[in-house]
Amino acid sequence: MPELTLLGVGSADSIRHFNTNALITTGDGRMLIDAGHTIGRALDRVGLSCRDIDAVFVTHCHADHIYGLERIGSERLFAGLPRPRLIAHRSLETELWDQSLKGSMGRIGEGECSLATYFDVDWLDDDAVFSVGAVDFQLFAADHTPGKACFGVMINGHLMYSGDTRPLPAVVQRYQPAMILHDFTMHEANPVHATLSQLLAAYPVSVRQRMKLMSYEDDVASVRDAVNASFMGLAEQGETVAL
Repeated sequence: MPELTLLGVGSADSIRHFNTNALITTGDGRMLIDAGHTIGRALDRVGLSCRDIDAVFVTHCHADHIYGLERIGSERLFAGLPRPRLIAHRSLETELWDQSLKGSMGRIGEGECSLATYFDVDWLDDDAVFSVGAVDFQLFAADHTPGKACFGVMINGHLMYSGDTRPLPAVVQRYQPAMILHDFTMHEANPVHATLSQLLAAYPVSVRQRMKLMSYEDDVASVRDAVNASFMGLAEQGETVAL
C-alpha cells in the first residue's frame, strides 16, 4: 500500500526536526514533497539517499523547500541514473531556476545546463490533478508569503498536505479531508505561517480533531500540551500515514 512518511517536520531553521518534507512510497518509486537543505540527512535517517528519489513535487521556492534539489539532480545525473520527475506549478519556473538554482547548477564540466538537464519537468496549471504511481494529487493554492506563489496538495482524496501557509478554511471546506497535515508556527508574531490563535479561530473542533501540525520550531515542547488539547497533535518526524 502506498504511504507517506514525514522525513522532516521542522521550520526553516530547525536543527532537531529537519526541514518539513514528506516521502511518498509507491510500487512505482519514491517521490518527495519538497527537498530542503536538510534532505540528504533526512533521507539517510531512513536508509535512503538522493539517488533513490524518482520524483519531487515543489510547493514553493524557499531554501528549506528547494535547496536539496541540487543534490538530487546532480547526484542522479553524475551517477548516470534517469532524470527524476520535477513537478511544480508553472508560476514557479522563473523563480525556481533563474532566481534560485541556476547559480550553482547552471554550468558543469560538460557546459551550460538548464533545469531540463537534471529533471523531467512537469509544469502544472491551477487546480491541476496529477499522479505518481497509484497516488493521485489535487493541487490547490496556499496562503504563505504575500505575492509569492505557494501550493499544497490533496492526496488520494483524503489527506490534505497544506505546504507553508496561513489557515485555509475554504480549502478544507471544499475538500473535506479525513486527515490534515497543516503548517504551524508557535510564535504568534510570525506573519506568514499559521499561528496557534489563527488555527483555533479558523477551524472548528471537528476539523482540528483531524489535524496534525508540522513545520514547527525546535522549542515546540513549550506548546505541546496546548496543541494536544485542541488538535489531533503534532506531526512527528518519521511518522507514516497510509495512502
